Amino acid sequence: MEHSSRGEMMVIKEGRRTMPIAWVHTLPATFEGKARMMVQNAMAAAAAAHVAGAHLHDIRQGLRSFTTSIYQAPGRLNVFDLNGITVIIDYAHNAAGLRTVGDFIERLVAGSPHGERPGEASWSANLRVAVIATPGDRRDEDMRELGRTAAKYFDEVIVREDRKLRGRRPGETAEIVLEGVNEAIDKSGTRAGSARIVLDEMDATRAALDHSRPGDLILLCADYATEVYKELEHRRGVASPQALPPAESGLVEAAGGDPDLLGIEVAPG
Repeated sequence: MEHSSRGEMMVIKEGRRTMPIAWVHTLPATFEGKARMMVQNAMAAAAAAHVAGAHLHDIRQGLRSFTTSIYQAPGRLNVFDLNGITVIIDYAHNAAGLRTVGDFIERLVAGSPHGERPGEASWSANLRVAVIATPGDRRDEDMRELGRTAAKYFDEVIVREDRKLRGRRPGETAEIVLEGVNEAIDKSGTRAGSARIVLDEMDATRAALDHSRPGDLILLCADYATEVYKELEHRRGVASPQALPPAESGLVEAAGGDPDLLGIEVAPG
């Protein structure tokens, strides 16, 4: 990566040869460079393609044409504008994955209200809400750490559970995650002011959306991303019966890249 006053230029270096690939902020998947995990994914993809023998023009075209969409990568950093509410769908089921999303949100909503430079934030969220979950076959401490991480980035946290409990009793996983959230709330330096458990994924999704208003940001850590997306489309249709189809409307779709590179595993089921 090379830096200049114009931004970050992704390059491939081979010996003494330097091959420019693209300005990072021009690649749709990076959200103007704010999604740093997607910048890393793009770099890895470009390097792998080059080693495999792909032409530089094809590498550039692939990166420039990958418009992150739920149709391409459901549940991987899908971002929507739902009637003035920013909704992110991402199955960030562990603390590491949630931190990458939290960092993206920080870059997305903090700072200058104008976003005049590449990678600069352009707006501020009124309220940040997260619906989180983790598989039941993780260590208790890992579950608590997920809760503590959520409390760092969000004002309100709703803890749900996956349908497949992986050996845990109903409610057990959510209770442990909630312990982590409450631990963080009890300490200073965290955003969260409230947390609760809503076990069913769709009930938790609706609970977050029902109490939202334009200007808020909601993260939905979805196990069944398609079902969650259908709920968003339903609400959008109810609010705007004459709305255009998604591809023609103001509904912005976005999805992240390789789950292994993101530190996020593919959702079960």
